[in-house]
Amino acid sequence: MVKWDFEDGLNGWAQSTAMDMGVEVDVMAGHLRGLMLPSARWNEAFVDSPELRVEIDPDERDFLVVRMRYLGQCKSATVLLERNSREPAVDPGMRVKRTKLFDPVRISFPVRHDSTNTHVYYVPVWQHMAGTIHRVRFHPCTTLPTGGSPAGGQSFHIDWVAFAKAPVITKVRGCIDKYYDSEQPTASMNCSDDRQKTNGFHESASFQCHEMQLPTASTFNCLRDGGQRIKVNGKHFGTADAIIQIDGVECTDVVHTVPETELECTLPPMPPTVMAAAPNTPSMVSVQNGMLHNLRDQVPALVYAAPVSARPTPVISNVAAHALDVNWVAPTDVWESMTITGYWVMWKQCSDTSFAPENAVVVGNVTSTTLINLERNTSYQVVVTALNENQWVREAWQTIDLYGRRKMMPHAVIGFDSPLSKCVSTLYYDFSFPSFSAKLLLNVSSMSAPLTAPTLGPSGEIGDQGHFGLYVNGHTNIQNCNASESCCDGYNISAGNALGARVGCEFVCSVVDNRVATYVNSLTTRTIATNALAAMPYSAKLVQPNGTTTQRQPPVKNPCGPALRLTASGPFLTGSAWYPRQMNVREGFDTSFTFRLSNPSTKCTSMDDVHTNCRSRGGDGFAFVIQNDGELALGSGGMELGYGGIKNAIAIEFDTWYNYEQRDNYENHISVHTGGNLGYVVANHSVSLGATTTIPDLTDGLHIVRITYTPQIDENWIFNEQFTTTTFAATFLDSGMWDFGLGMLSVYMNDMNSPILSVPVRIESSIELYHGRAWVGFTASTGANTWQAHDILSWSFRSLRIDANIA
Repeated sequence: MVKWDFEDGLNGWAQSTAMDMGVEVDVMAGHLRGLMLPSARWNEAFVDSPELRVEIDPDERDFLVVRMRYLGQCKSATVLLERNSREPAVDPGMRVKRTKLFDPVRISFPVRHDSTNTHVYYVPVWQHMAGTIHRVRFHPCTTLPTGGSPAGGQSFHIDWVAFAKAPVITKVRGCIDKYYDSEQPTASMNCSDDRQKTNGFHESASFQCHEMQLPTASTFNCLRDGGQRIKVNGKHFGTADAIIQIDGVECTDVVHTVPETELECTLPPMPPTVMAAAPNTPSMVSVQNGMLHNLRDQVPALVYAAPVSARPTPVISNVAAHALDVNWVAPTDVWESMTITGYWVMWKQCSDTSFAPENAVVVGNVTSTTLINLERNTSYQVVVTALNENQWVREAWQTIDLYGRRKMMPHAVIGFDSPLSKCVSTLYYDFSFPSFSAKLLLNVSSMSAPLTAPTLGPSGEIGDQGHFGLYVNGHTNIQNCNASESCCDGYNISAGNALGARVGCEFVCSVVDNRVATYVNSLTTRTIATNALAAMPYSAKLVQPNGTTTQRQPPVKNPCGPALRLTASGPFLTGSAWYPRQMNVREGFDTSFTFRLSNPSTKCTSMDDVHTNCRSRGGDGFAFVIQNDGELALGSGGMELGYGGIKNAIAIEFDTWYNYEQRDNYENHISVHTGGNLGYVVANHSVSLGATTTIPDLTDGLHIVRITYTPQIDENWIFNEQFTTTTFAATFLDSGMWDFGLGMLSVYMNDMNSPILSVPVRIESSIELYHGRAWVGFTASTGANTWQAHDILSWSFRSLRIDANIA
């Protein structure tokens, strides 16, 4: 800054005579005081500066600033700026008396004519010229107001005169920053995409940005509530007291972090007028010189957070009885996508006209989620809305559960709603076997078009629930399909001859290799007899979609089913059946099945080779099992009921034979067993969570069983007589294997509304689940001296998908 303050005299000003200037000049108290002499040429009165060499750069905004009080009547004053001196060798500051200026630039400005106030006048030199200024001539009054009298006798007091440069803003940063090259109008960034996967499946997005060394920058997505520290770069900001405003509202806590070139301040809240009118419009950022407030610059370089545009129509997939997945796409515009911290997903039944507040969930920056705890067999549609929240509190919006869920952050900017999705109905069951046939051993869901297009769900599931067949292992088969005979669906037993009976056959079930469970040992790689594709060296049980058999297969003699025969009635039989898709059990389930135990062995006591006290009662029983040991899992037979030794399992056994060495309560009982996730489950009652003998005879006729599990225990049930616990359950709880709380498993028989047994258990604390899922199915076995046929006549299953509050 070039400045004259007249504290020690004229500082080289007014070196011409009073007669030449038309002004009498003196200096008093740091003021250059001038008295206009009476003259017909009053408007030519002047005072000159000394010789100068002030450079006016075309890229700068230079002002001549004068602080003056004018006493009299005057409308405007004028400055003349000499651009090229006739005496180029004259040194700046020399006191040279001359009255004519060479090639001057004339700039007029209005004058406030009052005698009490001193005013600062800003002459915008940069708007009129560029180059070197050699002298300034100041004409105190060049025009009079209407009706004004000549300026003779009027006076002026100049406090100081200065050449000063207005601030120039080049960068505004602090939110999400955009950088620009002077030769490239397209914005650039220095940001890295940070994507993480919850449980290895569910991808969430965020970003990290860093500074760039480009000449200009702007910032956007600033908090509407303000409070962020904003950095402004440029030049000529001064060294203290600069003023920063955003849309006319002052920033607070302004700091000159680098004198002249860098400022920081705290962003004010977004003005309500801007919020209501055009939230996407850039706000004006201005910087004022701390001393000379009219020296300022302003640029549209800051944008407050704005609503995100409407997302395309969301897509529903992976439909189950009580859950479905929602999928959507993020904006293709990278700048808009960077503003998103989450989404608001709302759902309603298709028959409803509006959304209920409770039917909504907030998720992080993901593009899919699973809606759970829905009504079964009900049509739903969804809407997805993007959220723009305080992304600088990263932990708050990046901490999500396995479905991507979290709480909405305060002061979220809610975007525009997507269109409504198509209506999609949940299933009645996740899977159902109303009876068992050869076809139902296959993946029936693959035989028709899926309800929805499959996607990779947040927990790793792909595709709708439905019917994926059944894996039958060991001695378990569809009824009438065994090593002695094959069967087929549609076999007409009344046709009269074998050829006619097979006319309607569609699917043939046959056993081509009868491998007993004991054949599997450390010396062989052969798996037990199974229809699973993972069998080695091949599947020993086959289902073929035609009505013929090969020489390698037993002949077709009967229709397949209608029962799933876990074991036939014979000694030393062990089998298992597993649904081929791991089902969600962590969030509760409800399964029902009908069973029949028949054709029992007869055992008689003998005295002198005469049978006495003969009794027909078979063994050993069967179990409904939840396990993550494998799809071919098969445990020990006999009194272990086919599940003993399976790892990572919970078994609900239906035991029909008393084994004192197993600590059985009675021959006819139901018991819940677990070995925890550190070992394997056994049928010994030392690891029973609860048992009951208050049940009908399991071997007498058909029985319907319902088993339910809920992840939260109902405290009122603790006082019901059906609620049972054991010493092992207390040990289990004392071990701390219930960190997430307790659930309750209940067993119903014949009466589907009143349980006969309820035990406290938390499944995910008992066995190691695969993202909440495990295989479900049955095992059964017979003994050396007692046996019976174990038949399952129907089976249905649905995961309840109750929120278990698991991250």
